[in-house]
Amino acid sequence: LCNELLTIYNIFFAVFSIIIIYKFRKRVYSCNLVFLISSVVSALIMFSNSAYSSIAADNDVLGQRRFEVSFSDIYFRLITNLLESYTKPFVLIHIFISVGLFIIHFKSEKNFKYSKLCLFITFVFASYSFFTTYIHNFESLNPSYRFKSIETAFTFVYIISVFYLAVKYLDVKKKTSVIIYITSSLFLTIPFTILNPVTARCFYLSYVFWTLSAAVIVFDAISRIKSEETERIFKYLSVFPAFAASVILICNFMNKYYDKLRYE
Repeated sequence: LCNELLTIYNIFFAVFSIIIIYKFRKRVYSCNLVFLISSVVSALIMFSNSAYSSIAADNDVLGQRRFEVSFSDIYFRLITNLLESYTKPFVLIHIFISVGLFIIHFKSEKNFKYSKLCLFITFVFASYSFFTTYIHNFESLNPSYRFKSIETAFTFVYIISVFYLAVKYLDVKKKTSVIIYITSSLFLTIPFTILNPVTARCFYLSYVFWTLSAAVIVFDAISRIKSEETERIFKYLSVFPAFAASVILICNFMNKYYDKLRYE
């Protein structure tokens, strides 16, 4: 489902970018039109496949994919699948966001009305994400759906807190980037409330956009630290992409080797 949602997202984003550019610059660039046309053509080619019409007719020829639009089904998936996969597993991202926002707040001379409350919420959510992912899930302690509803509501409070701090402390370009990234992750997640079945890998695009949001916040925080400290931090950070690429490469080799053994 990632490819399908990303294809639809590209069309909406292309239209949105044309509207915004025309509003502020009173013109439309050829690259925007090319992006829109290519997105529409790609969507038409993709969805012309008979597999998609069979899903719409509730007669999927490839699996059990279907639309479920009843309120109970939407609410159930919202507090189960979406809660478990949309934000909670991205532990390091939430830690980076909370620490980055704290540094930005500490280095800033401004102190807004709800900034400390929102910072507290980001740290609590990062701790909650770490605890439920690596130590103990609350579901085994309290399997009630009412408790899951509270967790879901807390997730959206966390998102609002990040929005608030980004709007108050970041410059126009960076706050716009964070808002677009997190809004995009929501846009690409909402369809899963009516689509079934949904697995964790369907939320890969949400992970990508949350990573981009964290990167904007972290690099802004680093830029506010003294130059000597910043240079040292960048040296350490430069090692991380190589390490991450090595780990991913090893995992891919292991998966390939395991699949080869399994099929033999």
